[in-house]
Amino acid sequence: MKKIFFALLSASMVLFAACQPAGPEVSDEAQVIEARDASYEVTVTSTGAWTLEGEYDWMTPSATKGNGGEKITFTARVNLTDLIRTAEYTLKQNGGETVITLYQKGIKPDASVSVSLLENKGTSARFALSYSTAIEADYKEYGVYYGTEPDFAKSTRVAFGTDMAAGVKTFELTGLKDGQVYFVWPYVQTIDVVEVVGSMIGLLEPVKVTDFSKLQAAINEAPEYSEVRVLAGTYEAVEHGTIELKSNITLTGGWNADFTSNANSYTVVNGLDAKLCVKIPEGVNAATVKNLEVVKTDPNAKGGIVNEGVNSIIANCYVHDNGPFGNDCAGIAITAGNATVANCKMTNNKTKGHGVGIHVSSGATVKMVNCLVADNVSTNFDGYYGGVTFKGSAVMVNCTIVKNYCCDENSGSCWPVNGVRDGAWLKGFNNLIVGNMARVMDQGEYQIQRLQFHFRDAWTSEFAFSNNILQGGQKGNLPETEAAKNNIIPVDYDLTTIFTDFAGGDYTIKANDIVKDKGNETDANVASLLGVYNTDLAGNPRVKGKVDLGCYEIQ
Repeated sequence: MKKIFFALLSASMVLFAACQPAGPEVSDEAQVIEARDASYEVTVTSTGAWTLEGEYDWMTPSATKGNGGEKITFTARVNLTDLIRTAEYTLKQNGGETVITLYQKGIKPDASVSVSLLENKGTSARFALSYSTAIEADYKEYGVYYGTEPDFAKSTRVAFGTDMAAGVKTFELTGLKDGQVYFVWPYVQTIDVVEVVGSMIGLLEPVKVTDFSKLQAAINEAPEYSEVRVLAGTYEAVEHGTIELKSNITLTGGWNADFTSNANSYTVVNGLDAKLCVKIPEGVNAATVKNLEVVKTDPNAKGGIVNEGVNSIIANCYVHDNGPFGNDCAGIAITAGNATVANCKMTNNKTKGHGVGIHVSSGATVKMVNCLVADNVSTNFDGYYGGVTFKGSAVMVNCTIVKNYCCDENSGSCWPVNGVRDGAWLKGFNNLIVGNMARVMDQGEYQIQRLQFHFRDAWTSEFAFSNNILQGGQKGNLPETEAAKNNIIPVDYDLTTIFTDFAGGDYTIKANDIVKDKGNETDANVASLLGVYNTDLAGNPRVKGKVDLGCYEIQ
């Protein structure tokens, strides 16, 4: 048996055609069969009439019969199975046979899906399913899984529609038992019958709070897996107390009068410089805080939002004008446990120590995505790390760290404005770290810091730092191989070519060549975070395959 191999130099793919000695001969052109928009062309080089046998719903040949010298183009539908798939065709000619085997790569579906309860009617419930994707044609169905236990394996699947235009879908789940607690998971299905399943919610009527004096009681009394919705307005922590979360509760602010929408809105939590605003206490698991604007928290606190809990989520929050704190404090402080901080703004906070925008303490872990850390100031003490401080370990994806300040009243030395230290590890991708400034107290005005990021202490195998822009470079023992992966721009680089209004604090970006389409989307940390948080800080969709650097996507 004569075999013709098409090598693709990949562990995941081999393409070959095998021919019987007396069978038809085909061209030996090698082509990669990609997951999307894939085709493969074969020329029948031997003479005589031929037929082609084989049928697949995802692969289509341009012809099933013809004569020698003619071409066959195999066209494959997008492979959304995340697995390699195989098609075998038998080419017959002059009594002989040749087997053509084609392998197609797979890609992971890009959709993000979530669900919220609109109304619980007892024996039925209305929901809103939010769905987004870069390519709607990849999907064919949406629906939910539901059950009486928070165990996905014991749930029942119900399809609700096939209109896959991105956006919000409303539907009603019927046949429920009145008074029974249910758990619901949303899903969307690809054309290759792969399902993307979103986070679970409890089928419980949202707890609606219009009287701020009753907010903490509502949180304390809310059934597990409930969402506590708070009317837009101002909650004064001095009068009503620090907001403290509990396990498996979601707190969302900014709701309108009929509690149907909180888009682009916040509930303001004001500490009046005398009270800690928001706390996720030690031992609290799976608490979520969304759509809060946190201001003027007690300078003696650790931060505007303080997390000590496990698997916490802080999303769509605006934390500003807090402090001046003492040492090791920040707008958002992850003092223990682990947290995801997504689509948040930390601006104009002040501290006398380290880590003004966000501070992660030793032993804590944070995942940070689509966040803006800007215009924060670290003074006094030894005056460094005015933007971000990672003493605990961190994943930082598509964040903009810009125009944070630090100074030193003691030694006259000038420290970097952002950094990781104390043996923590950092995985950072697609970040825009520029325009951060420092000064020595007796030497006049702030100047662009030559060292935008400080890498201190020994690195573990967990470390990775690439596809970032650093103005002026970094300080410390960043491995040479990692440093080379970043785009270092000069200290005197004109930042007005990147930002809409750098001087005025508008950090949305222009179509600058060093920023546009330069994001890494192949790393697993990037894919997992942008898969869930797939809109930029302004709520605009990220462009799949062409993600820009920083927290804003060019529109």
